[in-house]
Amino acid sequence: MVEAGLGIGIVPTSAASAFAGTRNFVRRPLDERWGQRELCVYALRKSPRLKAVQALIEHLSQTRDEG
Repeated sequence: MVEAGLGIGIVPTSAASAFAGTRNFVRRPLDERWGQRELCVYALRKSPRLKAVQALIEHLSQTRDEG
């Protein structure tokens, strides 16, 4: 619909990046609370890499809290 000029699209950044550098489209980030997504990390409960997974989760949590 966007390409046909019939509307707008609200898509994740990963999907919008497919059109990066295209002159026919303009990207405007949303700075609205409703436009934010919650992401989760999943890991095996008995993983041999459990300490590394826990360290990654802690790092991501700190990065999120820093804004």
